[in-house]
Amino acid sequence: MSLSKRLKDLRTENHWTQKELSDKLSIPRTTYSGWETGEREPDVEMLKKIALTFSVSVDYLVGNTEIRSNAETLSFHRAGKYDDDLPPEAVERI
Repeated sequence: MSLSKRLKDLRTENHWTQKELSDKLSIPRTTYSGWETGEREPDVEMLKKIALTFSVSVDYLVGNTEIRSNAETLSFHRAGKYDDDLPPEAVERI
């Protein structure tokens, strides 16, 4: 799923308007709107701020995983549901 779709989905799940969310992020509404339409993308620092605002991981925001939070990721791995493609050292760290 694309970043723009994730942003819109998360915003609507929280019943926020673009204006309300842009105010929370201290940015102009037009900047946020550009992210939702895919015309622009937030920088890394803003991705972190957005992730904190929605209590999700940056990996979830950018579409690297369907798991929303770092806590969910850790639980997933502890339950032994990690990808078999992980290198042994990554499995060891988990």
